[in-house]
Amino acid sequence: MSNVSTGLGIPINFLLASIVAMIFAGTQSGSVFESDIPIIGIAIALFAQEIILVQWLSRSANLDYEERLLGLRVSTNTRIRYLLVPFSTLIIIGIIFYALSIRDFTIVGILRIISVSTILTLCIDPLFGLKGKGTVALLGAGLAYLVVFNAGLSGHENTANWLGQYIPQFAGESIVVGVLTYLVLSCRWTYYRLFCYEEMSDWRRSVIDTFIPFTIMALGAALETIGFIELLYTGL
Repeated sequence: MSNVSTGLGIPINFLLASIVAMIFAGTQSGSVFESDIPIIGIAIALFAQEIILVQWLSRSANLDYEERLLGLRVSTNTRIRYLLVPFSTLIIIGIIFYALSIRDFTIVGILRIISVSTILTLCIDPLFGLKGKGTVALLGAGLAYLVVFNAGLSGHENTANWLGQYIPQFAGESIVVGVLTYLVLSCRWTYYRLFCYEEMSDWRRSVIDTFIPFTIMALGAALETIGFIELLYTGL
């Protein structure tokens, strides 16, 4: 068996993102991040990606990575324990924020806390592939993650409003949910392939795969950026 990752990452990530977008469109849940549906949907999509792309279709490459990361102590239980600490920490942080908020405790609210913790844990997971590469590499990869996600997330509302000029508002928001989900999935898969599976030779495809959804999500922030540049030059 070839010890490389599957080449089906793009279609599977696209399918998962499309499912999340269609569910959001069907519920017409309103604002993207005020709704619980996208958050829970992205968490489920990431979990499905882990099962399908990482554990199943890329099993051979993943076993090589786990042996390099964990030594000879590779097992499902070891892998779970490796992720349990960040997940548990994030759950506690989520509960604290929830308790300090005005939102009532509900089952859906608890699911949101679990979903956010799952998203963050699974997105952090590929950074373990940089173990032994040095602090600079880890910080650089982490900062790149933050830049991409922050730029994509900060412009989502403006992008949805821009699309709303040409199509129904709920349709524009559904597209934004789908693209956002795909951005999260593709970034994680790119990091997995580059850092965990060490497939550096195919970095161009990974960059393009991430750049396309990032560009769409950043459309809404483009006007703000232009306005900021104008402010810098003119003071008006």
